[in-house]
Amino acid sequence: DIPIMVQRSSGIPVVVVIRDTGDPSDNLEREVARHRLRRYYQANGIAVFPTAERAFRALGHVVQYYEQT
Repeated sequence: DIPIMVQRSSGIPVVVVIRDTGDPSDNLEREVARHRLRRYYQANGIAVFPTAERAFRALGHVVQYYEQT
């Protein structure tokens, strides 16, 4: 709940990285929990990415957009 509270109280967008392991030996319960957490954050306006690299790339696109407007 901390990312949601921070975003709501500060008005600053928050980005969360929830890694997809892609490992078939990973516990199904953990994968279900990650999926549930991802949906929860998205439903509350938090951007969720599978890797830090993708999160940084998306933030870079946002910065470029606002620099051009």
